[in-house]
Amino acid sequence: MVAGRVAAAGTVHDIIGGRTAVQVDTDSCEQAFTTLTNARLPVLLAGRSVRVTDTSAAEVEYVLATAGLSTRTTTVPSTLDETLITLSRAAATPAT
Repeated sequence: MVAGRVAAAGTVHDIIGGRTAVQVDTDSCEQAFTTLTNARLPVLLAGRSVRVTDTSAAEVEYVLATAGLSTRTTTVPSTLDETLITLSRAAATPAT
């Protein structure tokens, strides 16, 4: 449920579908998290990695490179939490 509406139904596998996230590995985890957050990207921490959902790897790499950060990015399957964040953002975005 998002804003009182059913955003997704089914099994976890059904809800996640083929969604992916970009995992960022770096020695500057805090700085990467702050940089991506300041760029208004949906960022989560996962252990010692930063994960960005609903965003292309190219966009994540561009934002981090522009900030002068050395990182390694990998596209990985989304988690249920990341998928729910994506659904929440979509529900909060006004239709144009």
